[in-house]
Amino acid sequence: EAERKQRFLQRRLRQPGLRLKWHDPRLSLLEGLFARGGRRMGELLEAAYRMGCRRDGWSEHLRFDLWEKAFERTGISPEGRLDPYPSTNAALPWDRIDTGMPRWWLREEYRRALEGESSDLLCSGRCEECGLCERSTDAAAGKRGPSLQPRPPDRTPPLRPVSHVRAGKERPPAARFRVRYLKRMPASYLSHLETLTVFHRALRRSRLPIYFTGGEHPHPKIAFSQALPVGVESQAEYMDLWLSGALEGAEVERSLNAVLPQGISVVRARPIPLNASSLEQSMAWLEYEITFPESGTQGPSEEDLDRAMAAFCDEDPARDGNTPAEGGTDHNLRRAVRLLGKTEGRGVVCRIHRVSGSTPSAMRVLELLFPSFERNGLRPRILKTEAALIAPQPPAPVSRRKSRYDK
Repeated sequence: EAERKQRFLQRRLRQPGLRLKWHDPRLSLLEGLFARGGRRMGELLEAAYRMGCRRDGWSEHLRFDLWEKAFERTGISPEGRLDPYPSTNAALPWDRIDTGMPRWWLREEYRRALEGESSDLLCSGRCEECGLCERSTDAAAGKRGPSLQPRPPDRTPPLRPVSHVRAGKERPPAARFRVRYLKRMPASYLSHLETLTVFHRALRRSRLPIYFTGGEHPHPKIAFSQALPVGVESQAEYMDLWLSGALEGAEVERSLNAVLPQGISVVRARPIPLNASSLEQSMAWLEYEITFPESGTQGPSEEDLDRAMAAFCDEDPARDGNTPAEGGTDHNLRRAVRLLGKTEGRGVVCRIHRVSGSTPSAMRVLELLFPSFERNGLRPRILKTEAALIAPQPPAPVSRRKSRYDK
């Protein structure tokens, strides 16, 4: 039925200046199932995964025939779970998760949506600055925001106490800390975006006076070092953190370590100037250990490793003093990499310098040492052991040519 209606619109909305976008109905069916299905959806997801479903969030990769087989294998009927629509008084599939919104509010919004009524903006007055509320400065300037209606006092949902100092554009941050942290197993399998989410949640739980950006969508002011590939462990990850209150570094370390998950821990937090250069500009070099398994046939032998290191050093551009052309070529990568020796096991220690404004990944070094490592199924253990940062200092002022109008 959804496909029929989409075809109807596609035929009749072919006009200049008009663009029609639509969603795959098969994806909508799966989204509806997982939104209402409850705990049994885990069985369906695992069955589809084992049949070969991988990147089904994209329509070109969607294997809906496999999903239909998974429905049969698990005994889950989409029709039985999607029709009829569940009662508003019945338990919701995700009721065990506290979203902060009461049931009465969800029922009221559902009724308003069916009847086409607009919703009044309810504000508790304790949220971060969103730009909608009328402030004293706006009132003095004659500006008025939207009319706000207070939430009914007898139905006010409980609000968790929040001690963050959410600063707006008018208040500058009071302190800036450069935080060094470890990322070991099992947290090494978190992507860079997932690691950012982990720290955002940890900062909320830590009760540190986090500095928030201004504007309509405030968010914590933090900056991370170069993204770490999934599966790579590190003893030298860095993060810059801005606070709206002065604290000791030991207190920042203690507050974060108390709420961070297994595999991530803060080693050191030290204050730096507010206008210090960024982490990307401060990074000088990174040091990695690439270790292959000593047992089995998956890794190279000692002789293969020696030959690969000798071949790499023979083509080292630092020997002839030539300056390679700018770009992402292997020649430019070899210019950034120095092999420092072998590890205690079967592996190599390398140092990667910052060249042309960026630091290459350790995976690129592995490709240079063993060009066929992906085809051979090599699974080395990669550990970032050290990172050298230039002393924090304010960025250099931007010079400007003197104009003839300057006095």
